[in-house]
Amino acid sequence: TGKVNLPLVGSVKVVGLSTAQARDSITKALEKYVQSPTVRINIRNFRVSVLGEVSRPGYFEVQNERFTLAEALARCGDLTMYGKRDDVMIIRDVNGQKQFMKFDLTNRELFRSENFLLHNNDIVYVTPIKQKKFLVQTYHRLLPLIFSGLSLSYVIYRAIDGGNL
Repeated sequence: TGKVNLPLVGSVKVVGLSTAQARDSITKALEKYVQSPTVRINIRNFRVSVLGEVSRPGYFEVQNERFTLAEALARCGDLTMYGKRDDVMIIRDVNGQKQFMKFDLTNRELFRSENFLLHNNDIVYVTPIKQKKFLVQTYHRLLPLIFSGLSLSYVIYRAIDGGNL
């Protein structure tokens, strides 16, 4: 529900707050009952998924709320040679609605963007280049093998059939 229940204080609203803001809010609520309270907040379930054309796609548990897009890509081993550096997407759930934000990693303005910092449960998707579809399909790899086999069969047939090539 976005609230923390504490003895004496009751519930304190922390939804939408950073850890520093939540700590200050809880400290302020506790000051009514405790002299100079010390509050420490640790994030336990900050999680980011990285998918698409990266070396090691997957999800990452993060212990820090200041986790950037660059750090997420570094954690997964960077983009593969098939990843489009100018088409990286962050998918974020905001109030039950999906938000899609595209980034160009070759543009230094990316580092000034407020969305460069990832949020809990963000999904980072690296789009593949168009040529990858062709490169990954197996038929273009099989065609030389098929033609070689047909050529070899023809040569063997002609050699058995009378030696005239």
